[in-house]
Amino acid sequence: MQMDKFCKECQVKVMKTMKICPSCGNKSFSVTIENQLPSKNVNTSDQIINQTQHTSNSYNTDNSSSSFLGNFMAVAGAGFVFIIFLVIGLIQIYAGYLGIEYEFGNGWAITALVLAFFLRITLPLTIGTFICAYYVWSWPLFGAILFTIPGLLFVIPGLINEIIREIRK
Repeated sequence: MQMDKFCKECQVKVMKTMKICPSCGNKSFSVTIENQLPSKNVNTSDQIINQTQHTSNSYNTDNSSSSFLGNFMAVAGAGFVFIIFLVIGLIQIYAGYLGIEYEFGNGWAITALVLAFFLRITLPLTIGTFICAYYVWSWPLFGAILFTIPGLLFVIPGLINEIIREIRK
């Protein structure tokens, strides 16, 4: 049985799976609320004023706003990178189709798309990407290789994995 989880900084109860406090951005948690019960000794007026100032200042610090801004920037950055990879992937699929169509015809190009999307065999499209960049778009050899490398980065680990799987049998 898991107990409740509280932020050590702002004492807010958070979900058990949280890694960062949504209120203040703190990463330290405890299973009990610290300073929940007043101490048994009598507080002087100075101690009460200091406690009130501490609790009121803890909500006015820039930790929550900078944490929100940091989280927002992380999510926005991840979304931007996702969109960039999606656009590059779509361009490579298009280039692979054009390269195979240029070299082998429309039927083989459609077959390469079917292999890539339904059987996850992307090597023909990767080869077509190189053919398109080098022959159709007349890129220099080094540029065509650089354009093809991201597709190879997904093909080569899969091939190595299949080879290792066959060896282990």
